[in-house]
Amino acid sequence: MQGKSTRIGAYKCYQCRKPFTVKIGTIFEASHIPLRVWLQAMFLMSSSKKGISANHRHRILGITLKSICFMADRVRETMAPPVGGAELLGALGKIVEADETVLSSKPRFKRRRGVTQKMNMLSIVTRGGSVRSVHIPNLSRSGIEQIIQDGRINR
Repeated sequence: MQGKSTRIGAYKCYQCRKPFTVKIGTIFEASHIPLRVWLQAMFLMSSSKKGISANHRHRILGITLKSICFMADRVRETMAPPVGGAELLGALGKIVEADETVLSSKPRFKRRRGVTQKMNMLSIVTRGGSVRSVHIPNLSRSGIEQIIQDGRINR
């Protein structure tokens, strides 16, 4: 598209007649940060063996720390393994281990007797592979079996 009121890089979809850019449907969508800065930030994140701090990246690229954190979250999200397409636990005859625990925080102030803030967690680990954790309402055998049968642990 051309004209003074049209932004740079805008194209027109001839099917729906709406303008779009190459950023639509990517991690760069809804970002005012230039594409060259995105690519520089991704290079800095991936080229450093031990990682590079957000403060150092914001000083190098000349943008705010909040923008760097926003970009890093989006880049890490795309680099994460897919949740739905991940292999099933115990596939190909691998050994699977399970463990349950109760997570609780240190109380900051004294609570009444019997009132606690605890969360029951179940983690299943494939040896040499992935880990899946899920919150379970009760730590009984029937509660754990119900979660495994429902398939909630493989999501």
